[in-house]
Amino acid sequence: MKDILEYTDYRQYIADYYADRKAKTAFSWQEFAKTAGFSSPVYLKYVSEGRFNLSESAADRLARSINLTDYECEFFVEMVKFDHAKNDADKRAAFSKM
Repeated sequence: MKDILEYTDYRQYIADYYADRKAKTAFSWQEFAKTAGFSSPVYLKYVSEGRFNLSESAADRLARSINLTDYECEFFVEMVKFDHAKNDADKRAAFSKM
């Protein structure tokens, strides 16, 4: 799996993380969601598909549950902000923090 700093799309990172873990162990979307503290067993699958969005607090919780370091957690949260930005100024601000 690529390093998180090579990503700009948090949805792709979630999908790649899942695929990497699934290839190595009997990992499921249900286990992934439960570990991250989500009640819906398919929530993260839907996030990775673009059906749902992550809030900043959920992004931080997810990043910590997959054992990202402090700067990687911040990067992941900024990826979420970048994706959810409504205008160019917000996108530029989030991208520059990434």
